[in-house]
Amino acid sequence: MHFFISVRGTRVSEAEASEVIVRTQDWWVSSADHEYLCSLYDLLGIDYSQLETGFPIPSIGTTQLAQDRYGCLNLRLLKNRRIGDRTGPYGWCGWDGHIGVEMLRLNLSEHAVIAEPNVYGEWYEIAEALPFLELECQLYGADNQEGEGVKLVMHYRIKDGKVTRMINNEEWEVDQKEKMKGECAELSDGGGVPIGELKIILSMLKVC
Repeated sequence: MHFFISVRGTRVSEAEASEVIVRTQDWWVSSADHEYLCSLYDLLGIDYSQLETGFPIPSIGTTQLAQDRYGCLNLRLLKNRRIGDRTGPYGWCGWDGHIGVEMLRLNLSEHAVIAEPNVYGEWYEIAEALPFLELECQLYGADNQEGEGVKLVMHYRIKDGKVTRMINNEEWEVDQKEKMKGECAELSDGGGVPIGELKIILSMLKVC
């Protein structure tokens, strides 16, 4: 079974959005721009070695220290990848504070009985760490990656630092405009948020 989520929520401030994105993105950033990656790792204080091609390999230890410094959550499924990714931006929170996405495919292909508690657990961690978030999420199971045979598995409500499972809710109709918005590129030509802008964003966050 393949899984997707749709998220609809209350817009947050740009400062809050920056905190959400930084704390729900891991620093194993993927970009074809080797120079950008080196600059990013230098900014974050992450040690790295370089292959003959120039591609930087970050140190596991200093990457973890950087993630701990900014209070990054240990997420596998519900990440926001908005800082840099060769496949383009991914996630449910935008830099402008918009909260929402339609039929976002998760990196998950297990039985629903196993998958659903994992999704709930990550929303629990997100809600506890970012109590200003107010959103609802529907988790769907489908027969394939194209979303055929989709069925609602669970509906979650995140509010006041808590996550609640909502039973017997109807499936949302897919908002095609919202789906396109989630797929729009927000990254620079270099494959990531400009380092100067990211430096300002990080300087405004409370460091752990």
